[in-house]
Amino acid sequence: MRKVKFVSMFVLLALLLSVTAPNGAAQANSGIGKIRWLTYTDSRYGFSIEYPANWHVTPRDDRGVGGTVSFNSPNDPLKVEVGLYLAERTTATSLKEWTDQYDAAANAAAAFEPTEIQIKLERFVRVDGQTALRREGVSPLTEFKYTNVPWGKTVWFIWTNSDDARAATYDHMVASFRFGKNTPATLQEAYGSDFQPLQLDCGTKIMPEQISRQPSDFATLASDPAGHRLPFIGYRPISTGPGCYYTHQGQSYEAIDYSMPVGTPVLASFSGWIGWHGWVSGGWGNLLTIHHGSDYVSWYAHLNSFRANMWSGQGVSTGCLQAYSGNTGDTTGAHLHFEVRLNDWSVWIRTLPTTVWDSGDPNNPCQPPGYYDGYATGPTSPCYP
Repeated sequence: MRKVKFVSMFVLLALLLSVTAPNGAAQANSGIGKIRWLTYTDSRYGFSIEYPANWHVTPRDDRGVGGTVSFNSPNDPLKVEVGLYLAERTTATSLKEWTDQYDAAANAAAAFEPTEIQIKLERFVRVDGQTALRREGVSPLTEFKYTNVPWGKTVWFIWTNSDDARAATYDHMVASFRFGKNTPATLQEAYGSDFQPLQLDCGTKIMPEQISRQPSDFATLASDPAGHRLPFIGYRPISTGPGCYYTHQGQSYEAIDYSMPVGTPVLASFSGWIGWHGWVSGGWGNLLTIHHGSDYVSWYAHLNSFRANMWSGQGVSTGCLQAYSGNTGDTTGAHLHFEVRLNDWSVWIRTLPTTVWDSGDPNNPCQPPGYYDGYATGPTSPCYP
């Protein structure tokens, strides 16, 4: 009788604990046991990782460099992305020091102020026998977590926009990550002997057009920047117009999101030189900036990959291929986030040639949620490198 009572009390106590567990921990732990897992093995780089069987896998675009493999939840914007940073790490630099340097450069290139990126947690974890660095934080765009895993001179990232309540899925995926026999240990092995690794001073050094970082009245002028064109070819719906979503506020108020399939060629909107090209953990995903002189910089965000043989300071011409569109970072669907900035504030590009707003008024471009705000058709004019 005592044995029966003891078992009953134990079962009752377990049930009470599961009901009263804080912050959904019991639900997360019980849910992880119900997930059916599949294993993704990368045919080019040899790494493998487990992911929920009902998630969608967006493959890396290997026409370029710096592409990611994305694992997307079918029910919401939750995702996990795996990629290779375009900067190398030497053995003389610790993983934490390298990560600090990379994040400082990336955040500066993305115009995040130091106080806007808050790291809530940092710890070392073991991934496939390697000492990896995990960070959790929040930016003006999203909550994020990432784990940096070193391999030779390369560093791999496993990134997510998951909140803490659903972190168990991300934790499982990180723990399952494995390198393979053909995983490259240098960026030259990954991209060829001519590849030039990203230099981490390119996002932090002051260039002539970055001297002023004050809000600019030019953002409200109803005039497109001279010489710029749409950064793509053909018809594209506008999924989000200026000021039409929380990500299109503040410095990015005048940004425009063009809906397009992953892998669509992205072109330089005007001639200039390459600034930043790489991953930004604060929500932009793969970000490219092109400097045009006179304080103007064009932004191309959420890219899948960049064209090969790109380096900071390299000259580019109007209409020439620079990258491939994607769905990286904090997004709800595949698109190109495009803006032109003056002194780090986006300027009016609402009337670039062929742009049509469904409202009929570029001053009031926003449609109700669930509807496109307009459309544009990029020119087929040739590139003159």
